[in-house]
Amino acid sequence: TYRINGMAACSLVLLAIVALAAADPLNLYVSTHGSASGDGSKGNPFSTITAARDHIRGLGGCPTGGITVHVEAGDYFEAVTLAAQDSGTPTCTIVYEGEPGAVVSAGAAVPVGLWTATTLPHAPFPVYVADLRAIGITDYGQMESGGLGDCQHNKLELFYQDMPMLLARWPNLFPNGSWAFADIQKVINTTAFTMLTTAGRPARWLGEADPWLHGYFAWDWFDQYAPLTGIEANGSLAVLASNVSIQPVAKNHFYAVNLLSELDARGEYYVTADGKLYFIPPQPGPPRDGSIVSVRPSSLTASEISFVSFTGLAFKHARQTGVTCTGTNVAFTNCDMSLNGADGISIVGTNMSVISSTVAYVGCSGINFDGGDDMKLIPGNNLIAGNNITRYARWKRTYKAGVLWNGVGHVVRGNSISHAPHNGILGGGNEGSGNNCLFEGNHIDAVCQEVADAGAFYTCGQAGKGWISRGNIVRNNVFTNIRNVDDHMHGGRTGVQAIYLDDQISGYLIQNNTFINCSTGMFIGGGRDNKVVGNYFEACDLAVHFDNRGMNWQNESARFPDGSLWVGLEAVHPFNPPWSVEYPGLWNLTLPGIPIDNAITGNTYCHCTNFTDAAQEASQWHSTIAGNTQHCR
Repeated sequence: TYRINGMAACSLVLLAIVALAAADPLNLYVSTHGSASGDGSKGNPFSTITAARDHIRGLGGCPTGGITVHVEAGDYFEAVTLAAQDSGTPTCTIVYEGEPGAVVSAGAAVPVGLWTATTLPHAPFPVYVADLRAIGITDYGQMESGGLGDCQHNKLELFYQDMPMLLARWPNLFPNGSWAFADIQKVINTTAFTMLTTAGRPARWLGEADPWLHGYFAWDWFDQYAPLTGIEANGSLAVLASNVSIQPVAKNHFYAVNLLSELDARGEYYVTADGKLYFIPPQPGPPRDGSIVSVRPSSLTASEISFVSFTGLAFKHARQTGVTCTGTNVAFTNCDMSLNGADGISIVGTNMSVISSTVAYVGCSGINFDGGDDMKLIPGNNLIAGNNITRYARWKRTYKAGVLWNGVGHVVRGNSISHAPHNGILGGGNEGSGNNCLFEGNHIDAVCQEVADAGAFYTCGQAGKGWISRGNIVRNNVFTNIRNVDDHMHGGRTGVQAIYLDDQISGYLIQNNTFINCSTGMFIGGGRDNKVVGNYFEACDLAVHFDNRGMNWQNESARFPDGSLWVGLEAVHPFNPPWSVEYPGLWNLTLPGIPIDNAITGNTYCHCTNFTDAAQEASQWHSTIAGNTQHCR
């Protein structure tokens, strides 16, 4: 038995009380009912999150126990910026915690009283107009072209009652909300084509201030915006021209947009160069509360911060990306990055996380992240887990994924990704780098609905990364309804895969995934060292595609020493650590161009038209297809 005398015991208790007191967090409060003179107390809160940030800057240091900024429910119309000086420490995390309904908005509210009724010649519903200059808004952005994979959104948008409205267009959406297109009839040159249309329709557009075309002009996997600079309307035939090369192909498809003369459907809007916002509300009657226009680029911009956490906050209505963050040890939990013009959130750094958050109705990608060092194979350790990402890519339709990833050593786990025109998860390969990442337990449903030659999980080695973007694991995921549904596609309803390892992507483990109702479940496009093991395929047209493109039409990329795959391999110095240690087979790569050492084994399939299209050829390519059985669960 050990005894402590009374004075010593009292001293220990006192020290414990002091330690606990020192560990208590500093609590600050923000409220829409606060004032500019608030001191951040619960009874006298700050009126903005920026004011709380400034108060923390003035503390002269971060107290042990951390700081919690409590953000009351309400709309905070501000663009919050954080810099390195706004960081916490390993013993002092700064937490920005929102009550349910706390929204950091990069937009501006349009008061109900600002709307007045008006009429337009072709509008079958009442139209309302608001003068944005009356509330101090004079920058309305502009339409931009952009190229392959660009997210070029920079135009004022209208959000109404927590939904994005639609910039006036023709043809209108289908009743079920899917996109409608018109077809290219005959190609004239790289910037002009003819179209069949309702008599006189394009004649409406002749007086438009800034008409644009948006569509899949050349390929079913690349959408592009182009200004409409010439119109020759003659009955049911029209010639449309642009000053941007769009390389049109007959039977491909497009629509016309940013047209006041086509403001004729509920939920459409148009803004003039002098700030007149025209709108047909989704419901009968004048606009009610909840009209917000995007005016600032971002809701939150954080540069090189660390030990900061955001929880329960919504970041909405940005003209571009809702949240842009670089740094280390930063967490976003139970947040909402919906209703932004470009990406929902973009993070670059190490030990970053986005967890249990929602991203919906953004213009481009849902969650865009990068981190780690691919040359040194240092992991970024970023975590994207338990998020709901849906109905994204509403502005830029292609190569804008639910999760757009790059880097080394990340985990993408347990996310729900659904309802999108193109990819669900996209990264590695052409997108930059991609090594030793884990993708598990995700459910990807109803993506690639508007394209062909695309994948729900897609990575491409065309830019010389096919042999070196390796060490990635895709396991225990579920892919459902991966089929295109657009009848306008030039290539027809074909060429959509659940997992697509394109252009000699190598070194992937594809294990214990479930594929249900997919055009093609698994696609190996000429790569090597891929293992497809223990997966289940049901109601797929083709369970596994496997080809040898490096031996024929893509053989130049594998030609020593100047083929793009060899150039990419030499760039990482495969003879030296860490690459020689992590991937010992690379420094002695043999049979380039031949898809060797792939194994498609132990898989099960049910009600698939075909299991594989390479059963006879695999052994000739020094690969294995064996032990796959037909069995329904």
